[in-house]
Amino acid sequence: MKTDASVEIVRWQGNELTVRLPGEIDKKQMDFYIQHRRELYKRNMKKNKRPFHYPLIELLLSDKYKKRTTGKNSQNTKLHGMIRAIANDTGNDFEMVKYVIKQKAMNELGYPTMRGDDGEPVWNALLNEPFPQSEADCTTVEESLLIEAAYLIAAENGIVLN
Repeated sequence: MKTDASVEIVRWQGNELTVRLPGEIDKKQMDFYIQHRRELYKRNMKKNKRPFHYPLIELLLSDKYKKRTTGKNSQNTKLHGMIRAIANDTGNDFEMVKYVIKQKAMNELGYPTMRGDDGEPVWNALLNEPFPQSEADCTTVEESLLIEAAYLIAAENGIVLN
């Protein structure tokens, strides 16, 4: 079971992390999860007749960033317009220009790499470098890196973007 919630770190001492879930969380999901853990405990106690140790919980902590904007007058619209202009001016395919922009952003501006389920970068064996992260997973900060890379590529090729 997966659910998203904001987590506030209360204390870190030794190997113990204490967190608090502030604000609104999906109470129905949390109740379902607690009930699931109780049933797991009861089932195991009936089978084994000995103390039960709960299975570990995976908690993924990451910085909270706003997702990229989409729709009219959005970052996504701006970037795609820039990609179209560069593609038209250079005679390249839209997807090819988009990939080159992602590569430049990744190699020069710190744009993140695509990660597999194991958390490791997904490697492009043909180019001997990791794949750039999908634009669909971008935050507003990461999308701005792509826009900056598009401006750089346009400038390097003498293309004026409006």
